[in-house]
Amino acid sequence: MKKIMILGVLVFFAIGIIGVTSCGDDVKDALGCVELASEYSTASYDYTANPTTTTCNDYKEAIQAYIDDCDQLTATEIATYQATLDELDCDNL
Repeated sequence: MKKIMILGVLVFFAIGIIGVTSCGDDVKDALGCVELASEYSTASYDYTANPTTTTCNDYKEAIQAYIDDCDQLTATEIATYQATLDELDCDNL
């Protein structure tokens, strides 16, 4: 009985590995976007809480990275993020 359970677990993991590797790029892209969104969110919060030249530049960099590296954004989302980026003036803080 133990052998059957162990075999079942191994088959389950094998199927999982095959599933993940067959759509590896999609999963990688999605995880990358989640990480970029998290960095964007943190930078946005930091800038809002403490609007300095440094936090503003960090915010701009996070927005630009999100636009450049997240392939899952729609054209409308990109335009919205780009407008926010264009409106940030870090030199006058």
